[in-house]
Amino acid sequence: MANIDQHQHMGAKVIDSRGHPVGKVANVFYDDRTLEPQWIAVNLGLLHRRSPLVPLDQAYFSESGDLVVPFTEDTIKDAPAAHETAPTSREAEDIARHYGVEPPHHS
Repeated sequence: MANIDQHQHMGAKVIDSRGHPVGKVANVFYDDRTLEPQWIAVNLGLLHRRSPLVPLDQAYFSESGDLVVPFTEDTIKDAPAAHETAPTSREAEDIARHYGVEPPHHS
């Protein structure tokens, strides 16, 4: 999982699985129980009003400080959007289904 520090990496460039820039980190959402970063909201730019959520399971920071995620730009742009708070359990399941990844496990 990416080692995300909300303040240090806010505004970091988000790069898709093909090496294309998608946007910038607009927000970081943490798991309530573990306090591990779980999702980022991506600011796609001025022409987009929504900030899609991206899971951080396989994301990593490149040497240049960009956040590389294992999804294509199209998949990210079509993802459920962020609200001001972390996704609910149901929203998290919908997002995980969209990306074809395991939903976060809650005990």
